[in-house]
Parts: sequence; structure tokens; C-alpha cells
Amino acid sequence: MEEKAEKTKTKVSPNIFLRVAGTFSLVYYGMSGSLFFLALIFVRFLTEMTEIYLPDFNLSTTITFIFVLAGFLLHLLAVIGLLMLMINGKKTGYLLFILSSIPILLIQMISLNYDSYQKIFLETGLIFFISLIYFLTPKGTYITDIMSVNQINNLNEE
Repeated sequence: MEEKAEKTKTKVSPNIFLRVAGTFSLVYYGMSGSLFFLALIFVRFLTEMTEIYLPDFNLSTTITFIFVLAGFLLHLLAVIGLLMLMINGKKTGYLLFILSSIPILLIQMISLNYDSYQKIFLETGLIFFISLIYFLTPKGTYITDIMSVNQINNLNEE
């Protein structure tokens, strides 16, 4: 009895370069996000230290909390976008990553006054490298023929 070949849809797995760059970015944004989470817990202490060491800033606890919360949410969205991009290769994950990592980069450029240029170069490089790999990786679903064992044996005998 001859079996028919079944047609199934197989998903293209994300590129290995995307996984490596995504893993590095995941660790980077995850560690930064965890620091923002700790700052959320100790926001009062952070405000008091700012008043002692930087008396010119005069930031209230509410403003500090909002700034730290925004930073934490942006880092969390970057991590979620990276996970979606690395696991499924989804466009939504890429857009979520880009729309959260670019504001992080811009805020750092404005607030650090280019003093920490290594961090700015690193984040710019990560965004560029992930974007380059994302756009060079083929997307979509391909239909492949799966042949039965009997059909493979028949091809080998011929």
C-alpha cells in the first residue's frame, strides 16, 4: 500500500545570529530593568540621596517615582519584545523592542550629556545589529512535503 505525502506548514526558526544578539540584549536590558525595579522599591532612599548629594536638582519623590517607573516599563517592554522576536520571529516583537529601546537610548543621550558614550555606542550597536539581522532573515511560513518512509525507500532503490 502506497502512502501519500502529507503537506504541513513549518515555521522558519529565527536566525542563530538573532538569537546570539538577542540573548546579549536580553541580559543587558534585563539587568538594567532589574536595577530600575530595585530603584522602585527604594525610591524614597534614592530621593533622599539625591537631595544630599545633588541639592540643585530638588526632585520630589513623585517625580523620581514616575521617572523610575517609566524606565522600568520601557526595559520590561524591550525584554518582552526581544523574547517575542527570539522565540517566534514576530514583527510585533521587533516593533515592541524598537519602540522601547530607542526612547531608552534617547533618554540616556539627553540625561548623560554624552559622558557615557560607551553605553550609547553599545545600545546603538545592539539596535542596529538586531535590526539588520531581522530584516535579512527570511520570514513567513513555507509549505514542505513530508514523504513517507516507503517513498524514501522507493527513491533510494531507483
